[in-house]
Amino acid sequence: AAPHTPTENVMASVWAEVMNIEKVGIHDNFFDIGGHSLLAVRLASLIKKRLGKNLPVSAIFNHPTIEQLSRFHDKNERPAFSPLVPFRTRGEKPPIFLVHYGNGEVFFFNDLARHLGDTQPFYALRASGLDPGTSPVTDIKEMAAGYIRSIRSVQKTGPYIIGGYCFGGVAAYEMARQLERQGEAVKALILINSHAPYLLSESSYTDGDGRSFMHFIWSFGQLMKVDLFPYYCEIRDIARDGRMLANILDDIRSLSDMKRMETLQACAKKGGFPLGHAEVGYLERAFRVLRTNARLENNYVPESCTDNLCFFSATGNTDFSGEKDFHRMMDILFGDRVESEENPTLGWEKYCGTITCRIVPGNHYSIFRHPNVSVLAEKIREALWA
Repeated sequence: AAPHTPTENVMASVWAEVMNIEKVGIHDNFFDIGGHSLLAVRLASLIKKRLGKNLPVSAIFNHPTIEQLSRFHDKNERPAFSPLVPFRTRGEKPPIFLVHYGNGEVFFFNDLARHLGDTQPFYALRASGLDPGTSPVTDIKEMAAGYIRSIRSVQKTGPYIIGGYCFGGVAAYEMARQLERQGEAVKALILINSHAPYLLSESSYTDGDGRSFMHFIWSFGQLMKVDLFPYYCEIRDIARDGRMLANILDDIRSLSDMKRMETLQACAKKGGFPLGHAEVGYLERAFRVLRTNARLENNYVPESCTDNLCFFSATGNTDFSGEKDFHRMMDILFGDRVESEENPTLGWEKYCGTITCRIVPGNHYSIFRHPNVSVLAEKIREALWA
C-alpha cells in the first residue's frame, strides 16, 4: 500500500534510499526486505535528518513497517528500553523466547520466526548496550533475571519455551535454572550452536588478546556476506598464505581499540559498505557488548538444570565465498575441541543428563540463512510439537 500521511511519505522515501530499492509499501517488514542491524542504524540516522527526531534502533525492531514506525514517531512517546522484540505475537501455541547472539543482536531471528509459521508466537531478547544511552549488563545472573521479567510481561507462568544462539544459549540456560528454582516449568530449553562455557574459558577467549575483535570482524563480514579478511591483509600488508588467519590475529593484538575500529571501517569500505558516523558508533557499542558477554561467558559456571534440553548443531558446511576459512578461524579462536564432529552438543553433556541433539546444515552463521533456516525451523517444530 502507498503512504497516506506526511510522515509515511518521508519514511517511504528514507526506506527506499537505505534499502536501495525503488518503492516500499507501508506494510512491508524492514527485515523481510533485507534489512539488518547496520541498515537499521542507517535508517534511524536518516529519519533524524529528515524528520528531526531521534528514534532508537530498537523502535525499528518493535515497529518494523512504515505504517507502524510512522505511528510510533507521531505519538512522540519514548518508552523505557525493553529487551523484548516481538517478531510474531499471534498464534495459539505457547511463545518461543530466544536470547541474542554474543554481540547482542537478534535481527537474524526474523527468518526463523517466519519459517516457524503463523501459529507460533516468537519473541527475541536484544541486549542492553546497543542503543545509545544503554549499557551492557555485566552479570549473567542479573541478565537472566531481567530477561525473565521481560518474558513474564507476555507469559506470566510456565511451562516456558526459552533458548538462545551462541552466547544466548548460556544466558538462556541460566534463565531456565532460575525459573526452575522459582517452581516454574520449562517445557524446552533450545540451544542453537551454543558452546558450553568451559570450552571457551579453556581457549582463553578474552577481550585482551584480540580474539574477540577477530571474531567481530568475521561476524560483521557475514552480515555483509563478504569475506573481510583479504581486505584486512591488503590494508595491513599481511601475506595471504597458510598462516593468514594467525597473522591477522597477531596483528590485531598489536593495535589499539581505535586503530582496530579504523581498520574495520577501511575493510567495510573496500567491501562495498562504507560506514557513516552513526554506523561506527553502533559498531563500537556492539563490540563493547561482545567483549562484555565474552567475559560473562568465560566466568559462568553452570549448575545442573533442566533435562528438557534441545540442542541444534550446525554441520559446518560452507555456503558462500569466504567461509572456506571458517574452521581454521574457529581453531585459532577456540581450539579444536569447540568445533568437533565428536562433540555435537559442544560440551553441554557435562551439565545435563539428557540432551536431544539435531543436526542442521550450515555453519555457525549461515544456519539462519536460506535454505538452512527452513531446516532449523522444521527441526524445532519436531522437537517441540511432534
